Amino acid sequence: MVKTVAEEIREMGDRLAALYDKPAVAEDEGKTVKVRVMNSGYGTDQGMMDANIVGQELDLNMKPILKVTIKDFNLGDPVVAEFRDGGWVVDMD
Repeated sequence: MVKTVAEEIREMGDRLAALYDKPAVAEDEGKTVKVRVMNSGYGTDQGMMDANIVGQELDLNMKPILKVTIKDFNLGDPVVAEFRDGGWVVDMD
């Protein structure tokens, strides 16, 4: 059976959605990493903090990101850390 281009695109979108919903690499879960916490919109920088890794993924531009939790920060909810300038950065903007 020959698939139409629309069917192939839909299948690719479904596969990408499945990857986006689940962290691609789980072996780092529970490890800690130093992240710089800032808010570029307000120009504030809270310095380096310890963060627990929840998962690793690729963003929509295929750049690596970490989902992390930081104690006493953002009510313990996961935040996204991007790799910038040689280190992991959480930008709350």
